Amino acid sequence: MATQAFKQDGAILDVLSSKFDMSNDFGKGKKGPAMSLISAPSRFLLTMDEFFKQSTYRGRIMADAAMEADNLGLKGAKRSEFINKYVAESFGKNGDAIRPDALLQSQRASFTEALEAGSIGQKFQSMGQGKGVGSAVFRFILPFVRTPINILSQSFQNMPVLQIASKRFRDDITSGDPIRAAQARGKIMTGLALTSVGYFLAGRGDFTGSGPTDPRIRAEWLKNNQPYSIKVNNEDGSFYWVSYQRFEPLANVLSIFADVNEIVRDPYNERENSKIHIAAALTLAVAENTINKTFTRGLNDFLNMLLGDGIKSEKAFYNMVGSFVPNILNQTNGDEAFREVRSVTDTLLSRTGLYEDVDPKRNVLGEIITRPTPKYDPMGLSNIGNYREEDAVVGELSRLSIADGTAFSQLSATMFINGKNENLKDIPYGDGPQSIYDKVLEQTSTTLIDGLTMREQLAKVMASDGYKRAIDGTKGLGSKGTKGQIVSTIINAYRNKAKSEIPEYMELEKQSEQSKIDTIKSQLIEQAPTISKNSRERFRRFNEVFQEQ
Repeated sequence: MATQAFKQDGAILDVLSSKFDMSNDFGKGKKGPAMSLISAPSRFLLTMDEFFKQSTYRGRIMADAAMEADNLGLKGAKRSEFINKYVAESFGKNGDAIRPDALLQSQRASFTEALEAGSIGQKFQSMGQGKGVGSAVFRFILPFVRTPINILSQSFQNMPVLQIASKRFRDDITSGDPIRAAQARGKIMTGLALTSVGYFLAGRGDFTGSGPTDPRIRAEWLKNNQPYSIKVNNEDGSFYWVSYQRFEPLANVLSIFADVNEIVRDPYNERENSKIHIAAALTLAVAENTINKTFTRGLNDFLNMLLGDGIKSEKAFYNMVGSFVPNILNQTNGDEAFREVRSVTDTLLSRTGLYEDVDPKRNVLGEIITRPTPKYDPMGLSNIGNYREEDAVVGELSRLSIADGTAFSQLSATMFINGKNENLKDIPYGDGPQSIYDKVLEQTSTTLIDGLTMREQLAKVMASDGYKRAIDGTKGLGSKGTKGQIVSTIINAYRNKAKSEIPEYMELEKQSEQSKIDTIKSQLIEQAPTISKNSRERFRRFNEVFQEQ
């Protein structure tokens, strides 16, 4: 039946509902080769939707038929005949579902349950079902309405206490249908189980939420950690992370609990008042986990473009442009590094096989920051059983940055040349495409001082007794003996050595120094007549007072 749905490009079991929120006649009619290619992703999505609906619906009617046969006391051939007849009578002449309870369960399994009439979600859905420009723009910003709302609704139905606020949950409890009521009671126990597991893991420190927000601290933190994941430890100290973020709707219960835990405990030292009221933390966590989902990315980007700061607005615009690139190209291009996207061109290149033309993101050591999980494996299944050792050097850098509420400074990306600030990220190194800025960072990670790289030098110092005796901190203590200042001295030494090994950078630095001198000279020449005139006037007035006295 799923294959048939793919061929005819239309739902079979649930003809009035699908993943899409367009009007029923949208996209109907004969398609040419180009349109068939463009609509291929949506056709595959519809096919999978049909497959899971058919599976759930058939499983439910088979169970109903078996229970009915048992209630009638049927045995052997009569029982089999009754079940076969029951199943056959559960489909219309075109294969459509005619048993409402089973259909509802299949819709819930695929998150396509009809939205309640008059609800805010239903009004949003109707906005995207028209044929005008406004509806087209709305569909671009929020292509899916029913599925995200249903996922969030089912998430809240699995949350202890909050589930009582769900009308669907209350309706299931009082429906009179023993199966719906049993499933609702099951959600109560599931929610308690999930929060109990979350509380246990949070107490052990093996459970993460969104992680630190400071991009510099986050760059080091990601080396040993993974957002919205559970840590699995081995006896020898090695570990791997298992992401739970994509296991909706139950994942939302865990992720909200994890974020509440991080907001209240403040393990990343990001707020002056680390103790926030649990109700406020819960509100923040629910908001964060509602808007920052893959299926609400369009809405999140749109709001950031309208209300966010300059950096967020720019990033949201790049995400919008990048959405035009088929995601299969992005997921299969083999790039496992985060990229320094600074323009529309960078956005498009980073999502295709030309990603190497865009500079990678690097940590304070100058090493490339790689993704916690491969792009082709968003659920992180490839991490399972892939034990690895903790990076002690980066872990200590992360700890120091968090302890002091700051991070080790990044290499400056600007130089004052020819009267204006030039961004080194936009100046190519040699023939490019690598920028001179990225070249310096790369050189920082490989250059040697006393035969050691920066990572090797830091590891050696961090293992020394002198470092262990030093106090924590990276700034504001007025002493050069803090751990943070020791680390900063080493980092700066390697950066200066790396700069000196790149003639192109030294030439730019020479030009920058000359530009500063030329600017000061021009300012002095420009201000000299005014200064001279003022000086003469002040001397004349002083002389008059002196003569009077």
